[in-house]
Amino acid sequence: MKNLIYRTLYKNGKAELEISKSKFIASSFPIQTQQQAIDIVDEISELYKDATHNCYAYVISNSNLIEKFSDDGEPSGTAGLPILQIIKNKELTNTLIIVTRYFGGVKLGKGGLVRAYTNAALGAILDSKIAIMKKHSIYRLTINYSHKNIVDKLIKEQNLLVENSSYLDKISIEIAIEMDKEDHILRRLIDATNGEVNIEKINVLYKPFSVE
Repeated sequence: MKNLIYRTLYKNGKAELEISKSKFIASSFPIQTQQQAIDIVDEISELYKDATHNCYAYVISNSNLIEKFSDDGEPSGTAGLPILQIIKNKELTNTLIIVTRYFGGVKLGKGGLVRAYTNAALGAILDSKIAIMKKHSIYRLTINYSHKNIVDKLIKEQNLLVENSSYLDKISIEIAIEMDKEDHILRRLIDATNGEVNIEKINVLYKPFSVE
């Protein structure tokens, strides 16, 4: 993932609907790897092994873009592809949606199937909510106790995420800074402490910036 920002699911989600006696159960998951997607598909397929179909789609964008879908026995293009399309329409990545169908005896036709799988997938997305993920640098700050108040004030003003803190001979604080703001904030920290702060970059992570 090279971008500073991407959209994904905030949490696992679920939605159910019934159309012409067929039951559709949509399950949605934020994922990080293709193997994770494969494992979850296997788990859901085992959970609903008595279902008529377990159709799915996923999009993963880390070092490479991966898009996969399966109709699992439904007419070609009526299940997996509509699920994939709703993921792409919502501009989501690192996202897996599985829609399980229990056939109720009434055929829906190709158009009806497309609408059913699309609406089920959309329902699961709404239940999951969408997280805007932003790339953050994680820094460990080491300061004297005399600078605690000014650093706390700066952290609050800049809405920085505090990951961890410890209080020994000196104060150690781990904070997450949005990558496009880190130069400005680090300069503020140095100025506020008159240079009496040790700054160590310890990680780079994506973190939820906002949830829709």
